[in-house]
Amino acid sequence: MPRSDSRFRTDQRALEEGNFELAAAEKHRLEEKQRAARKFRAENPGNDFKPKYFKKIVDPDSKESYYAYGIDDCRDYWVDRKNQDFAHMEDLY
Repeated sequence: MPRSDSRFRTDQRALEEGNFELAAAEKHRLEEKQRAARKFRAENPGNDFKPKYFKKIVDPDSKESYYAYGIDDCRDYWVDRKNQDFAHMEDLY
């Protein structure tokens, strides 16, 4: 499974097991980790988050943007899953 799979969330697992103190502590740790990552990206231009499997596209007619799967230089999730190759993904949890 990819690192982003929510089953790897330590706060969710602790909550499911009834360990509310650990769940709260883990939730706080994850939130602080997200804040630090957001701050790093804001202070270091060029390190913006880029989706691995989707590319932002602007519709030429409506001028609305949307994300499309498998365009140009995007990775293929199904190939990565088949090869169990998720090393390129960030450590979210």
